[in-house]
Amino acid sequence: MATRKKILRRFLECCVTFLLLPGGTLECSNLAVDSSIILWGATVTANCTIWRNRCPFLKDGEIQMMWKLDGQFLHGVQYSLGDGGEFSNVTIGPLNETVVNLGCWVLKKETPHLLNLKQIHSGYPPSQPQNLTCIMNDTTKNLKCQWDPGEDSLLPIHTTLK
Repeated sequence: MATRKKILRRFLECCVTFLLLPGGTLECSNLAVDSSIILWGATVTANCTIWRNRCPFLKDGEIQMMWKLDGQFLHGVQYSLGDGGEFSNVTIGPLNETVVNLGCWVLKKETPHLLNLKQIHSGYPPSQPQNLTCIMNDTTKNLKCQWDPGEDSLLPIHTTLK
């Protein structure tokens, strides 16, 4: 019976992280990155701020902030803001993957809890489209265009005709 209660309690603790707010992040934290789209091979700095009085499970005790980059825990530099807030930053890179997930975590009672998550894309500036050709169907008034997009930038891009 004790094991069943432990499992239920652990499940509920995990769910708190994702159910308190739409989008799955807690209102008690903020994760900011220099940019969510960077050049291939560049570094990016991230900052995470936690407000203890807004997190239901962080009211008391020590808070150890951690970072996780695609499944690997990293340690950043952590500062106490003195008003119940904690701040941590980390610089990662050079990034040589097209998409990585960076999470701000807190270690509470030896259990890591995800507070916030950002996706970072890296690649090259997109090439200017070449050989643009458009055909207009007079009957349906549909315009169909084709072009050579150039080299793959490794980034999600959208092309708009003006």
